Amino acid sequence: PAAGYVAFVDEFPKSEFADKALYNAVNFYSDLKLLDKSIVSAERLNKKFPKSTLTEENIYFLAKLYEQVADFKTATKYNLSLLKKFPKTKKYCDVLFNTFAFQQGFEDYKNAIKNMNLFMKKCKKTNEKDFPKITYLTAQLKEKMGRDRDAIKIYERYIKKFSSKVEGHKPVEALMTILKIHEKRPKRNKA
Repeated sequence: PAAGYVAFVDEFPKSEFADKALYNAVNFYSDLKLLDKSIVSAERLNKKFPKSTLTEENIYFLAKLYEQVADFKTATKYNLSLLKKFPKTKKYCDVLFNTFAFQQGFEDYKNAIKNMNLFMKKCKKTNEKDFPKITYLTAQLKEKMGRDRDAIKIYERYIKKFSSKVEGHKPVEALMTILKIHEKRPKRNKA
């Protein structure tokens, strides 16, 4: 059936149903695990029918398809496109979470931190349970970036704000990390 939908679009590109046919092809190819063909159809839908009522769902699906083929940079590109074009999408928090997770994975720490902060600002009502982990991760990324002072401040904020809310040894680990950062910093001579 997927090839039939694509053939329909090829034959009747101006049809009022062309975008729907292409989106059906995207879904059929995906269900058949023909992800490359699904991606090609979704990209075509994006390019040929940018004002379609299916655009929001298609961009989201396209990001998920790229995630499935482990192309996280392209998945991130589509996630960011979705957030920009549809800032009121119901999937906002989910998409933003995936975006900063991918950015962290391919070491775009600066943008990952920017999007983590945005997540904590915009997704407070539904995702507050994730804030301790995200705060801790932000400190770790600052440390990886060589921004030790910023990392220390965030670790201190983490300890102060979340010590009573988290299980396990993370607050102790945060304190130990602060001490290690202080130890590795060059000593100043007192004259």
